[in-house]
Amino acid sequence: MIVWSTIEVSCPMCAQRLPLRCVGGGVAKGQDSDLFVRMSGEHVIQAEIHCCPKCHFAGLARDFLDRQISEPMVERFFHEYAERLHDEDAPEDDEVEEEELEVDDVDECSPLPHTRYAWSAVLAPLLGLTPKEIGLRMLRAYWCLRIEPSAALPRNDRSALRTLYLRQAIAFLRKSLRQEKDPNLVYLVAELCRRNGSFVRSENYFDRFLTRCASANGSRLEESYLHRAAQRLVAAARAHDASEKTMEELLYEADESSEKNAQPKSARGESKRGESKRGESKRGESKRGESKRGESKRGESKRGESKR
Repeated sequence: MIVWSTIEVSCPMCAQRLPLRCVGGGVAKGQDSDLFVRMSGEHVIQAEIHCCPKCHFAGLARDFLDRQISEPMVERFFHEYAERLHDEDAPEDDEVEEEELEVDDVDECSPLPHTRYAWSAVLAPLLGLTPKEIGLRMLRAYWCLRIEPSAALPRNDRSALRTLYLRQAIAFLRKSLRQEKDPNLVYLVAELCRRNGSFVRSENYFDRFLTRCASANGSRLEESYLHRAAQRLVAAARAHDASEKTMEELLYEADESSEKNAQPKSARGESKRGESKRGESKRGESKRGESKRGESKRGESKRGESKR
């Protein structure tokens, strides 16, 4: 469930009037190891990406509201980009009503959320997006493939898009690391590389992240859940494991397993010996019971012979 308000804006390229959702937030259900936050129903990232139903200009709310769009940029958009932004399931331009468009109408006229994010990344040179901004938009396109309706695409189509979006997200986020100092971004790149099967590169980035944690001298970074997750994910990278994982699986299930393994050997040995003794005791009681039943039967047999 998400909360949003609606405002009406003009497309910066074609001046088409359309409603825009300003998202306030949502309720999280959990998190995947690549930082995707799971939610019930429509997801925040689906509501935050917009597309003009007429010219297919796509972007976040700030791309419609805050960008300084000049006339040469508009001309460049229609000359270089407009023909590249095409979706077979979207209606043709002459099918779009000029007036009274509602949010649901725009969604029906627009491509699926993952495509909108991909289109907004295509427009990066026009909008002057940084490598990090492009990488995060491609990451969101990758995430959208886990959510309906994109998750309902044919398996082969979804797999091809997953590979495309994941590789582009990695490429741009790696480029952004040359300027970015955020250690969480290093963790993210490491995990995306692992999921992409780039295990050596993933291990190197995880080691880099863990080194930063160690040099933090007991700060929040070293104590964070990402630090604990990275310790387990680097082991997965070394084992050439590219499977998708959740934070719950990494942190809680692993903790339960480690608690069992952390039990002292002497205690485990005593426990096993105790179980063995209990087993022997039960077998001994069983044999004594059988012996008593045998003696009882022999006694009954003797009494029968005496009567005869």
